[in-house]
Amino acid sequence: MLLKILSIKKSSEFTKVNKIAKKFIVPNFIILTAPTPNNYIKNNLVTQDNSDLSILSCEENIKKISQNPLLNNKKITANIDEKSKKQSVKKLFFIDDFCRAGFTVSKNVSKLANRRNLIKRHLREALWANAKYLNKQQDYIIIARNNILQAQYQHIIRDLGFALKRLNNDFKYIKKNDRAKEIK
Repeated sequence: MLLKILSIKKSSEFTKVNKIAKKFIVPNFIILTAPTPNNYIKNNLVTQDNSDLSILSCEENIKKISQNPLLNNKKITANIDEKSKKQSVKKLFFIDDFCRAGFTVSKNVSKLANRRNLIKRHLREALWANAKYLNKQQDYIIIARNNILQAQYQHIIRDLGFALKRLNNDFKYIKKNDRAKEIK
């Protein structure tokens, strides 16, 4: 199954990751990584509003949603709004394989918002290109540095892949050492 990449948007979550994060620095950006907090692992529910299903009855909507093979169905709820008489179906499902990612580009990198957004898009695409190196239930924060303005897109992808490989190797090494300590 493919790894789903969820986004980190709240600044409080950025600071929580920053406090306990493992850091790797490359010329174009800094990447921070930390385990996802337990409240996301235990209750990692994602809701989807399906507005195109309002014509069907509740039972038909639930059947239609539950037939989707990509989703791991745990719970489906159907609500009918009494005031507007419109039917809205919310589907709650658990995500087994996920990680979260956040991107930061400060005004020190560029004062123009369109350039900062372009850098964020490049970083997001580079993360998707290197998704095979991402760990499950892990938070990643990528902070752009000034050098990223002159960097080509291929260099960003290469640097991110290199950083993620190094971080993965460090986690594997730590896990092996922890297991060795537990055995002794």
